[in-house]
Amino acid sequence: MSALAAKGDLPSTTPATPDAPIVADNAVLADPAVIDTAATQTLAPAVPTALSLKTQPSGGANAVALETQPVVQLLDQRGASISTAGITITAVSGRTDVVLSGNTAVTDATGRAIFKTLSLTGIMGDITLTFTAPLLGLEGVTSGNLVLAAGAATALVSDTKLGAVAAGQQFNQFHKLHLQDSGGNVVALSGRNVVVSSSTEGLSGTTTVPTAKDGYVLFKNLMLTQTGTTTLTFTSGDLSTTSIVEVKSGDLQSLEITTQPSEVAINAVALGVQPVVQLLDAKGNNVTTAGFRVTATITQFPVGAAATNSTLLNPTARTNAQGVATFTGLAIAGLIGDYKLGFTPDNGVTQPSDKTVTLSAGEPKKLIVFTAPSSPEGNSTAGTWSLTQSLVIGLRDISNNPVTKNGVTVTATVTGQDPTFSARTDADGKAEIPITFNGASAGLRTITYKASNVNDLTVGITLPLLTPVVTRALTVPAGKSITSQAFPLTAPMSNSNGAWTYTSSATTIATVSTAGIVTIHGLVGTVTITATQLATPKYESATTTAELDVARYSVGDVGPGGGKVFYVAATPQYWGRYLEAAPTDYKVGTDVRTMVPWGCQGTFMGTDTAIGTGKANTSAILTNCKTPGIAADVANKYSTRTAVAGQWYLPSKDELYEMWANRAAIDGSFPTWYWSSSEVLQYEFVNGNWTGGYYSDFSSYQTLSGWQFTNDKNSPLYVRPVRAS
Repeated sequence: MSALAAKGDLPSTTPATPDAPIVADNAVLADPAVIDTAATQTLAPAVPTALSLKTQPSGGANAVALETQPVVQLLDQRGASISTAGITITAVSGRTDVVLSGNTAVTDATGRAIFKTLSLTGIMGDITLTFTAPLLGLEGVTSGNLVLAAGAATALVSDTKLGAVAAGQQFNQFHKLHLQDSGGNVVALSGRNVVVSSSTEGLSGTTTVPTAKDGYVLFKNLMLTQTGTTTLTFTSGDLSTTSIVEVKSGDLQSLEITTQPSEVAINAVALGVQPVVQLLDAKGNNVTTAGFRVTATITQFPVGAAATNSTLLNPTARTNAQGVATFTGLAIAGLIGDYKLGFTPDNGVTQPSDKTVTLSAGEPKKLIVFTAPSSPEGNSTAGTWSLTQSLVIGLRDISNNPVTKNGVTVTATVTGQDPTFSARTDADGKAEIPITFNGASAGLRTITYKASNVNDLTVGITLPLLTPVVTRALTVPAGKSITSQAFPLTAPMSNSNGAWTYTSSATTIATVSTAGIVTIHGLVGTVTITATQLATPKYESATTTAELDVARYSVGDVGPGGGKVFYVAATPQYWGRYLEAAPTDYKVGTDVRTMVPWGCQGTFMGTDTAIGTGKANTSAILTNCKTPGIAADVANKYSTRTAVAGQWYLPSKDELYEMWANRAAIDGSFPTWYWSSSEVLQYEFVNGNWTGGYYSDFSSYQTLSGWQFTNDKNSPLYVRPVRAS
């Protein structure tokens, strides 16, 4: 009983009784008939959430369908195959030098996408494929490693640029060609005959040569007899290519390389050993002619290099009086790799070097983005942004070769904020610089990366608007009624400085001005007040809501029974919504307040203490205690002009507390002690068990606490009836 529960808070003479121990119902746990509701819960419907590569692709030849075509299976959120048809699966490759065709397939009724014509065209080498479902946005699944091999030969490519040749003499350099597929790969096919013919008469030498096992063919002893321009046509089956040859008279000068160029070089840096050449006549004798120009050329490029991206710096020299030309500042500027050089006198024949020059990267001259950043993420609480994947910056030389230089300091500055961020490059020449963005606005930020003697690099990052953190939500005061005056709202607070505006969900009940003044219009109901914070350059808009309950009466109003309302429930209850206190205490005669006993000493009624139980308590007392003039009897007989006897009752303990808490709104003229209809079981050692009732002390020295006590039922105390509506 709740009356007993209240006893623990008050002084008592009753011996303490320990609570009964709580024992788990192991019998229920062991009973197989007990149904585990968690185990019988309905599983969520299966949806595609992942991809599985059921068949790995294999057998990649350039521009030829894979021997083993891949098969991709849709999986649901539990990792099981899901039979969802019509989903397009796309195969992609991270290599930009490989193009995929036949790279889409659609799932069938089993949820499988079976590729049938997937092929790869591009530079041969290792490659992996990633299969994605773009419309579902699922994480891709990546295949094992494939080795892309050369495909069928589609071109015959010349590797040699012939200069001028002497008529009647074998070419001063061999002519090299190779078979190539559609992806630019060398086709290593041996025994395929290549035939050379000329546009003029007089071609001699071995004119039919088979390809070697590496797919290359070398014509070593060709000779032309007619001077002038001749077109050589090399043919192998349906493939052909041409070379233009200028045939000079046999008395033109030739060269001898007396000092070979360096075998190692740094990009765009003068060769450590500069080449020296000697002019020769047709018989191999030194020609002592001064002022003759000799030009250095690249006769062999590494893979990926060509005249469009690799060249020579300071490529000319002039002979001295002995016919010797010494190069000064000759350098290779281009992609790293192995080069061969040739030297050609004006109107003469190119003399190729028999040495290979291996070019390495030069000094860093620019920065590149090696790893792109992730999208920025906002920290709304801190008002900052960061990148989960920072930019990785790499070093490049003047020809865009990677520079693997350790310890180079790279700094990053962001427009509109301090400080400067920095990091040093690692052994691979890479630096990762974490950056935190701050400032008064979102939007585009420019990051400028710098390093010593290197061109700056700028990267644009767009910062999203942050979500405001509401630190004080909107609240509205309780206890408002249709007669309440207009009142201001306390504005919410957030870490954004955007202005707050307000709206009402039911303007017929209450309206709210832009400034937050609420006006009630005389109708009962519940209104949702929404506070909206305008977006700023840094934060997006935010909202917070609160419910305004407009009741018919508020505390302090005169109720329908003529008393003062001292309690309003948040929502209508089974007993009503409003409690009003009688306009006066129970009294006999004019202006004489009367004290009466609770009644029926020794009889236990079992009354309650909660709000809303006073009327039932009063009925229980009157049923079990027929003594006239007791507190419950006089409260029940109380009447006003608008509320007759029988509508008023003795308040419960909690109702009496609310009356005390709002005594100023009633009239504030209470004397001291007032009965409630709640009783409490007490113990007296002489007479045995007897019952007492709760009462409240309204006297001035208890006004801060509203203490409630228990007292002998025969004690005379005051009565203030209450009424529920």
